[in-house]
Formats: sequence, C-alpha cells, structure tokens
Amino acid sequence: MRILIADDNVALAESIASVLRARGAQPVVVGDGASALAVARQQAMDAALVDLKLPQLSGLEVLTALGKDGPPPRLLAMTGYDSPERIAAVEALGVARVFRKPFDLGDLLETLGLAGAELRPHAGLAGARLAVLAEPGRAIDLDGEGCEIDRFTDPEKLREAVSDLQYDAVLVLGGGEGEPELIEDLKLLDPDVAVLSHDRAGPLAEAVERTATRRQISLRLHTVEKMLRSLPAAALLVDGKPPGAVLWNPALESVLGWRPGELREVRLEQLDPSGRDGSLAGLVAEVRRVRGPVSQRMLLRVRGGTARLFKVEGAPLMAYESAVVMAITQDGGHTSQALALQGIGSMATGVAHEMRNALAGIGNSLAVMRSRVDPGSPGADLLARVLERVARAREVMEDLLAFARPLELRLKAVPAILVLRAAADQVREGAPEGFRVEVDVPDPSLRILVDPDRLHQALINLGNNAVQAIAGPGRLRMSCVREPDHVAILVEDDGPGVPPGLRDRLFQPFFTTRPLGSGLGLANVRKVVEAHGGDVEPLPGGPGARFLIRIPPRPAA
Repeated sequence: MRILIADDNVALAESIASVLRARGAQPVVVGDGASALAVARQQAMDAALVDLKLPQLSGLEVLTALGKDGPPPRLLAMTGYDSPERIAAVEALGVARVFRKPFDLGDLLETLGLAGAELRPHAGLAGARLAVLAEPGRAIDLDGEGCEIDRFTDPEKLREAVSDLQYDAVLVLGGGEGEPELIEDLKLLDPDVAVLSHDRAGPLAEAVERTATRRQISLRLHTVEKMLRSLPAAALLVDGKPPGAVLWNPALESVLGWRPGELREVRLEQLDPSGRDGSLAGLVAEVRRVRGPVSQRMLLRVRGGTARLFKVEGAPLMAYESAVVMAITQDGGHTSQALALQGIGSMATGVAHEMRNALAGIGNSLAVMRSRVDPGSPGADLLARVLERVARAREVMEDLLAFARPLELRLKAVPAILVLRAAADQVREGAPEGFRVEVDVPDPSLRILVDPDRLHQALINLGNNAVQAIAGPGRLRMSCVREPDHVAILVEDDGPGVPPGLRDRLFQPFFTTRPLGSGLGLANVRKVVEAHGGDVEPLPGGPGARFLIRIPPRPAA
C-alpha cells in the first residue's frame, strides 16, 4: 500500500511513516501542498493523509484536487486547530476520516486496514528514499536493502527532483566533469541531504542517519526562528560552547543598531565589553545551570563600539539541551507588562507546539514497541505506564497551547440550553458511576451571543475540575438566567469546595492543588470569559464549589 503523508512538520510525518513501513506499507512524506499534488500525480497512491495547514497549498486545496484527479486515493486528513465548520467542509469532500492531533496511531492503522498486518524488522536502509544519478544500465548494489530508488541519467532532472522532494540521500555515480558543481548545487537545493559518490550499503546507512539528524535540527531552527520573529522584544538565541549567536529577530538589530545581516559576522563576545568570559557568557552559564530564567543588567556594545546599559533576560529553550533565549531591552523598561506577556505567550506557543509534536512521535514509537512485546511481560507493563505519562504530557501541552494562543471569537446567537447541555454531556462521559450532571435553564428560549465552542470548553473545564475534586459519586449543576445587565451562568457542585485562602489564586496561570494538574484549566476559563467582555469568580458559601460567570448581552466593542 502506497500512502502519501503531507505535513509541514516532517519529523512528525516521518514518525508516522516509520510505523507504516513496519506494517509493510510504502509511505511517501512531503512537507507542503504543492509537493503533495506533484507526488500524487507522478505516482499512484492508495491513500493520502493530509494535514489541513500546509504551506504553498492548504490541505483543503490538496484534498479537493486529489478528489478531482481521476480515481482518488482514500483521503484522510489530520489537524490540530481547525474549527468544526472547517472539518465539516473537509468531510464534505469525501474524506474518510479527520484525525485530531495528537491521535492514536492504532486508529490510523485500523482505518488503513493495517492493524493486523505482520510487523517486519527494520534494516539500516529499509524504507529509505534515494535519488541516484547513474549511466543507463549501471547496476546499483543495494538489492535486498529495502530502499526506494529514483534513478536519473540527466543532472538537470536530478536537480529538479531534489528541489521538489526530500530524499534520505543522493548518490552521484556518474556526474562527469561537472560533478563537483552538481554536488554543490544539490547541497544548496537541500542543505540537509547527504550526497555520496558510491553505493556501499554501510556508509550509505550512516549517510541516511546524518540526513535525518540534519532535518531534525533544521525543523527545530525553523520553529524557533518563527517564534523569535513573533516576540515584541529584541531576542537572541545562543547555543554552543563557547556560546555563540545562532538566531535573532529584527528587533535586536534595531535595539543594538546593527544593519540587517551584520550580526552574522559578530561573535557573542563582541557584544560584551567585558570580553569572551564576561557578563553575557556568565548569564548563559547560569541559565544552563539552574534550567530557569535569569535576569541581569549589563553593558552591551551597540554598532559603532559604544557600550550602553541593557536589561538582559535569559531563559532555557525546551527544544534544545543547551540553547538559551535572551530578551534584550534598554534599561529603564521600554516594554510594558502586556508586551512581556505577549512575548511569553508567543514563546509558549512555539515551544508547546514543538513539544506536542515530539510527544506524538514518542507515543507512536512506544506504541510500536508495545505491539512487539508479550502482553503479560514486565516490559509491557512498563511501556503502558510510560504511554500513560506521555498522554498526560500531551494534555499539559494542549492546556499550554490553549492558554498561549490568542483568542479569535466567532460570535453566534445560540440557545443557552444547547451550550450547557453539550458541556454537561461531555463532562458526564468522563465522570465516574454515580456522578450526576444537571442542567437548569428556566427559559429555554434564552439565546446568548457567544463563541459556543469557546464557552463550551470553559464549562467543560469547570465541570472536569468538579469531577476530579469529588473523585466519586457526586452532583454538578449548570444553570443560566438573564439578569438586567448580563447573562449569569452558575456552575456548582457538592464537593469539598474551595478553601477561602486559595480563592484569590485560583485563576493564576500554573497554580494548581492537584498533583497532576497543569494549573491552566481555570486560567483558560477566565481568558475565555474575559474575551467575551465578562468576568468569572468563585462564590463564597457552600457546600461545594460555586463559580459564577457573567457575560454581557453583547460583548463590549
């Protein structure tokens, strides 16, 4: 079975592809919409798994085109963000299933009919895709290695293919006099791919591994670069020993006075008047030591050699072992707290998105390992516990993404009773036996102008908190009434309630009283309610916890 996988996160796509290869499938991975269509038109595919957010052409455009180009492959989609309306539009195209990231790989295997397929062992080159330039008729000594080989006799055709597709390695076995120039061109077209001039399996397997490693690094740098550019403050990414500047944003060039591109020639110690082992290097060392944020005021050189006083805040970057992100502002504070929070939100989004994809890859790999272990063995129990912790880490990443992501409300006038009932149904599904969830809306005709998906999730967060606090049979009640100047939604339970000393801290980000809590559930509730122009507060009294949400009839302009 030939399966096209299109996702701009190639590392995640490759982790899915490796599992499919282990089941005997032949996946082809591409990173953008245009390449997905090109591959599908060149090679007959049995199925296509397409991310809905792709560069060049969107996943929706790719799926639409695949459905029109002759007999379509089996169409599948995946997404991490899209709205129910957009997913409905995708399903209307004849897409068999839409997977929400992160998804259970077992569900994908079952959908493709591969759940019961026999696992095959992985070899060093099994499933690798190679581009080979060789004279017609030349034998290639890779029989039995399980490679997928695209052969070329024309160097120009090879250049075009390497610019369009991602290969695990390129073999130039007959470049003639123009071979050195061709190899240089190939490295410019795809800086990550290993280029060799022989077909010996051992060194070739090492080259394929080098290519995969380089692609991982490039993907991380791409993610971090987008994150840095979104920060309002001047930012610099430092890595290596001794530490050196790796990436920076335009704001840094502006603050330090350097012209675009000049920083590329500047070593880190040249920014520090105290030299190589001065304050900047010391801050980097301290951040690496404590694995947490460090803030200092120090002199930095601006363009022209003058030293000025700046505030430098360093923090570790989770995507790297030793990288440090530094935010640089002129001493005296030219950024407001709002800008600082915006920067933290942008940073959190970039890091959480990358970590979520990494966790998806880890979870997929562990699932494959678990399928190869005797279900009754100690190893199976250990893998099951690790998979549970990976799933918990995914939940934390989802909470962090929800908290950091800017809210864009899609307001609709909807019956309040429908929103509350939908939230109650979902809370009820995850509650233990004997737990009752009730909805009380005295006026069934009451309509509220809200983003129903956002409010629905906020109510679920409050309901799930009650379920977890009670941890057994109990009662949760959601009610809604119209007051003279607002709509009041009350969520109350008969659990242990909220200790008076904690009421003022409940909605602070990362504050939690549960050992496995992320501390972002109630922070997200307040974020949603305030985005509607309302407020939320815990009410005194009891028994149990009582949260009152007040929303204006129409959000403030």
